[in-house]
Amino acid sequence: MAFIYSYKRTRLSAAIQILLGFLFTVFGIADRFEITKHRSSFPALYLLAVWIGCMIIIVGIIGVGASLSENHPNKSLVVAYLVSSILSTLLAMSLTACYGASLYIIDKQEGNCKGLKDGASSYIQRSYGQVSHEAQCKIRVKLAIIMIVFGVAEVLGAVWSIGCCCTMFTKNSRHQYELPDETRLETIDDTPLDDDEQTTSTAQCTAAS
Repeated sequence: MAFIYSYKRTRLSAAIQILLGFLFTVFGIADRFEITKHRSSFPALYLLAVWIGCMIIIVGIIGVGASLSENHPNKSLVVAYLVSSILSTLLAMSLTACYGASLYIIDKQEGNCKGLKDGASSYIQRSYGQVSHEAQCKIRVKLAIIMIVFGVAEVLGAVWSIGCCCTMFTKNSRHQYELPDETRLETIDDTPLDDDEQTTSTAQCTAAS
């Protein structure tokens, strides 16, 4: 079964990437506000979700540009969207792995939010007031899980975007070598002529020459 390229699907995949990039950025900023001195906070320390979210937004904008013209597609933008979607897939997988590692460190270093193993204070000062370590740890765990879910969604969305770009080239190649529509071909009457018609046809050819 042949895949047919759809500009609408490409535009939808680009919109999904913009949305996910925005969510990465927003929740990355929220994660930054919940940063602690623990090693589990390394994704927030380096603002990984914020940087990757901004890059994914740019990828989505490229995808929107690649899907604007249906009759005369910009192949350069389509190739750029294809390459950047591959890059966003790798970035989303990396971010998912980082927050997975963060959950592992929380479990090992902070006792899965049930007890401290490094002698840290049981209360943490935040801009909104003091909060217990257990409550603050649970907030970071929830943020990490959200980031992992977004990361998996971005991987799926980016793979879909890659598929949309590839089907466009498949369609173009198929149309380039496609035979004409049989219904539009001119029909030639091959019925044999009788003697009178052959005589008339011969006379016309002689007169024309």
